[in-house]
Order: sequence, then C-alpha cells, then structure tokens
Amino acid sequence: TGLDSKGFFGSWAAFPLQISTAMDVLMIVRLCGVCSIGWRDMLPTGLKRWLNPDGTANRLGAGPVELRDVQLEHPHPGLDPAPPPDTISFAMSYDECLTMLAPGGYGKSKLMDLFRGTPAISGSVFALGEDLSSTKQFRRAARGMGVCLAQSALWENLTPRQHLTYYATVKGVASHCIEKAVDKCLNQFQFGELADRQCQFLTECYRRRVALGIAFIGSPPLLVLEEPDKGLSAAGLQLLTKLLNSRVGQSVLVATSRVDFAEAISDRLGVLVQGRLSFLGEPRSLRQAHSP
Repeated sequence: TGLDSKGFFGSWAAFPLQISTAMDVLMIVRLCGVCSIGWRDMLPTGLKRWLNPDGTANRLGAGPVELRDVQLEHPHPGLDPAPPPDTISFAMSYDECLTMLAPGGYGKSKLMDLFRGTPAISGSVFALGEDLSSTKQFRRAARGMGVCLAQSALWENLTPRQHLTYYATVKGVASHCIEKAVDKCLNQFQFGELADRQCQFLTECYRRRVALGIAFIGSPPLLVLEEPDKGLSAAGLQLLTKLLNSRVGQSVLVATSRVDFAEAISDRLGVLVQGRLSFLGEPRSLRQAHSP
C-alpha cells in the first residue's frame, strides 16, 4: 500500500530487489495481487533459513513478534530473600493471530506498552525483525505496526475521515493512494454517513471504530490491539471479528479479558497471570485443560 506501482515495476529490471524481511514480501504480495501464493514460498532463501515450516522463527527476532525473557512486573517489595522475577517468552509466526487473555491488572497493558516505546524491565523485544530497545529500530518497526490501545485517544473536533487521512499520511501512504485507503477503511468499519461527523457527536462504539480504523489504515503487516472489543456494541464486535478472521498477510497480537472474543479470532491463546505466561496454545487446548 502506498507505493508507486509504475516506479516499482519500472525499477525492477534496473537492480536486483533485495528483500530483507518478510514484511517486504507480504507488502509485495498485496501489491501484486498474488495472495494465493504461499507466503513462505515468496521469502528469500536467507530468511527461509530463519523460519521453521510452521512459520515460527528459529532465529532471534526473525518473526513478526518475539519476546525473550521479558520481565513485565517488579518483584514484590519487602520480600527477603527476593524471589526470582517472572519473565515471559514467546514468538509469533507470520499471518497468525495470538491473543493474550488476562483480567485487569494482570499485565496486559504492560505487555502492550512495549509496542509503543516503553522499555521492558529486562529481556529482549522484537517486532518485524527490529529490536524495540533501540530508538532507531523502534521507529523503523513502528512504520509497519498498527496499534490500538485500550483508551481511544481522538480529537473531538475531527471526523473519522479526517483522523484516517491524517494517520494515513503519518504512516507513509502515498498521497495519491490516501483517499482510496481512507474510503476502504471507512467501508470496512461501516461508518456510512457518520464518516463526516465530528467525533464528539459519535457514540462510544463508533469512537472505538475510529481508533481501530487508525490501526488498520494502510494495511500494516502487524496489528497490536489492546482490548479492541472495549466499548463495541454486539454488531461492532461481530464486525471486528469478521475483519480479523478475513485478514490477509497480517499478523495480529491482541490483549483482552473477553474469552469468547479471544476464541473466535485466535490461532493461539496465551494466559497472563501477574506478568507471567501460564498458558500458551490453541484455544481448544485451553478449554480442554479447564473443562470438568
């Protein structure tokens, strides 16, 4: 999204295209309209060596998201001797939806904060092949991430269309593609005539759709969504579920406390308990583990 197709194909013969990350490949797949081709078959040989057949990374930082020994919570003060800190480690595969389940106060927000520039207490955090502890690499990764936090931070006097136009520009969507990208996003979230109404006059459900649209605009290869179901009506939640299940070429990391929503969208589920990962596996495995 946002590349000049004439310039892209015109320069194809001039120099060998060096694709260093799977994010580049997925972007090209969307541009060329060849999404029926297996994503792994499109990867350069060097990157294939970093990935297992199921798409998980066998090299640090090669997947869309990878955490290694990340500490989210400080040890409880006053304990002597102090217990070893709880850490979490996991890796996502490309085109996967991984949902972290936890009630409020159990580490969801601290996990999501890692993807908006808050450093981990310890450990390594990678997104789209970039080390997020480096300011320079974080900025590179941010261009390929669509982030929606639990609080919908909007300008009250702007409309949904104006919000999406602004963020499409910030994300680097080419000027001649912005209008089309905005119209697509407005249609995806079914704004209708509300697309040109100021946000101060929108219901909570439609305000949340604006925040989600900001994450989706430009079709980023990685979506990071904190409690995306928060504030949505039943129809809005059904729409979001449909969008996440019909995505192409996108990896999604979700944090929520809603089990039914998590089961409906996820390839894998994780359960966070006070900063540690107590379960990670397929949704059916979690249900079987806790069924009577």
